[in-house]
Amino acid sequence: MGVVEVRIHPAIGIARVGNSPEGHFIGPERRWDRSAPEDGSYKDGSGRIKRQVARFRLFAYDERGVPSELVEGPGVEITWTVHLVNAKAAARLFRPDSTRNRSYSRDALGDLVIDPGPRTVDRRRRRAEFDTGEFTLRGRRPQRVPLGEIRLDDEGRLLVFGGAGAAGSPAGTPLSVQDDSDDWYDDIADGPVEATVRINGTEHPVAGSWVISAPPKFAPPVGNAIRLWDALFDALATGQQKSAPPSYVDDIYPILQAAIDSGAVAAVARRHHRFRHPVPPSGQTAGQILRFVEQLDGRWHMPRLASGRGDALDLPLTPTQKQRMQAWVARKPDPAWDAAWVDGPPVADAVTPDGMDKAALENCVGGALRPGIEAGELLLDPARYGPIETPNGQPSFRLDHARVEPGEVTAGMSLPWQADFHACNPLWWPAPRPGQVVPAGSPPGAEPVQWNRGYSRPVFVAGGWTRMGFVTRQDEGLVETDGETQNR
Repeated sequence: MGVVEVRIHPAIGIARVGNSPEGHFIGPERRWDRSAPEDGSYKDGSGRIKRQVARFRLFAYDERGVPSELVEGPGVEITWTVHLVNAKAAARLFRPDSTRNRSYSRDALGDLVIDPGPRTVDRRRRRAEFDTGEFTLRGRRPQRVPLGEIRLDDEGRLLVFGGAGAAGSPAGTPLSVQDDSDDWYDDIADGPVEATVRINGTEHPVAGSWVISAPPKFAPPVGNAIRLWDALFDALATGQQKSAPPSYVDDIYPILQAAIDSGAVAAVARRHHRFRHPVPPSGQTAGQILRFVEQLDGRWHMPRLASGRGDALDLPLTPTQKQRMQAWVARKPDPAWDAAWVDGPPVADAVTPDGMDKAALENCVGGALRPGIEAGELLLDPARYGPIETPNGQPSFRLDHARVEPGEVTAGMSLPWQADFHACNPLWWPAPRPGQVVPAGSPPGAEPVQWNRGYSRPVFVAGGWTRMGFVTRQDEGLVETDGETQNR
């Protein structure tokens, strides 16, 4: 079979910032894989946070739509190009419909966009840095702000590194109350990922991808009740795809397991959600769960998370999630269910295009997206996407490079990112931003402590975030490791 098309996967990749110069690990490429870095730590030997790297692969599709990975080698020439931009300071506020740094003219706002231009790597140049972008406040010298780098691995796959998590104001302007701080920058960024591929001298068209650099996820094994994959699926998938019969493993388990694990990152949930898998449909527990998630308001609405509408804890599951939970409760037990499985779905043996697409987005926040952690509501706009492909039968959500500008996906996020991260309590996004945790080595039954250790907002933004611990799965359960053990 010949090569009809080449596509980059994941269609949307996630890198995460960290202040370790070289410490890094590859982000999830296979579904259900939440394993820790090889040495077991998300920090390097000096206590600095490792960066999560987004790895991109090329897959060639034949006439039947069957994919096979392309790697660097005889007869295969690959050139990668990435363009990372931070446009936050020139963007709209994520709350009111106006612009940050509103005293600047439209032309002058361009000086606040950190744009080092595209970078290219190939078999001759295997590493390039986004280190020439500048942030220029009126009347001040330009501030150079590195946004990360790209490298190639041994087989020519692309590695995208985010920045160091830097933030600051060259003018010394205090943080604003609303997390939209004028005169400030940070090094969160996003942009297109493209490739040129020649096979035996023939160039093949390549479907491009997108990369987002985001804050760290401080509880990597803990899932979100609404994942970014769920939000995009509900906004972008076809009606036929949404109406597919529910799968306990794919549709029900992630929601329930996120609830079970939430007690490790939010003290309010510690004594709740003690059901065991598999929860049988048509039973009392399943019916009770359904009643909780179907409520539009009320004291016991689940998930008990902020929706971004005032102070209400009424974040709803997506309509597709609700529909599938209703269908699950109405059905008989699935005879294919393996009752011996208690630790979660097995990690796939092979890396596949559809697995990469889902793994990247299933480990991200899907609600509330005001502003969100990795990205906001812009990603829910169908007009921003190209045609939906279905590798191995699963939808692949690919941003159209002609309809999205580099830096636009993250432009409306909090500025600086650490300010909103500090301000949000565990009833917003407890998986990436824990509220209360139990440090490793605590005596049995120990009460949780505040994850942010009482750091003030300015101290957290100025570097306190780098001293926070990560919630990891140990023999004693989900506990905080690599963290400080006393309050500040």
